[in-house]
Amino acid sequence: MSPHLTKPQYWFAAGAITTTLVALAVARWLPIAGETALLVTINQQWASPWADKFFIWISERETFTAPLLLLILAVLIKNHGLNGLKLWGLLALAITLGDQLGNLLKELFSQPRPCAVIFDLIRQPKHPAGGSCGAMTTGTPSSHALNFFLTATFLGLTLRSLRWFTPLLLIAIAVGLSRIYLGVHYPSQVVLGGMLGVLMGAATACLCRRYLPFISVMQPGPKPAAAERTENR
Repeated sequence: MSPHLTKPQYWFAAGAITTTLVALAVARWLPIAGETALLVTINQQWASPWADKFFIWISERETFTAPLLLLILAVLIKNHGLNGLKLWGLLALAITLGDQLGNLLKELFSQPRPCAVIFDLIRQPKHPAGGSCGAMTTGTPSSHALNFFLTATFLGLTLRSLRWFTPLLLIAIAVGLSRIYLGVHYPSQVVLGGMLGVLMGAATACLCRRYLPFISVMQPGPKPAAAERTENR
């Protein structure tokens, strides 16, 4: 596999960067017109006891995110051995950087979460008493969306596998939706987080494929000579 970007990859990267920069430029004006109504619709009309439990569970780092990362680690090691462990370490590093970027942008944009400003209009299944957003009251972008879309994009591109990308993408969409359903993010905050996650995931995957030969060993298709030498060491 060539380490250089193909023409479709180049245009995808250029489009992702341009779109994200435009989104960041208009982030000062979030939330956008009409999305409060969309938020209230998802938060109120979709409400049910099972949906409350499901979206709270899928949104929790301790009960969902951490077990999912451990499952990814186990599958990577089972399928790829030490190389799988290395790839998981790179994923963990990318997620850490994503968290830091999300927190930095939250401070930069200082856009409030809906649970901090329209708590009288929405349900808060995690905090039935209402009026609680936790320690972080700013919400642009959604770090949950950023990190889950980053994970799906990074693993999908480094492993060149729809078997990885498709389920992780569906999980990322569900997690992003959970943040809206729970009333802790506006839809635009989730969309911006997802866009940043795709951009970061694609960028880190391209860097790994360019400079880390062991990545090629893990991908389908013929292995380049450099990758074979790395595998035989």
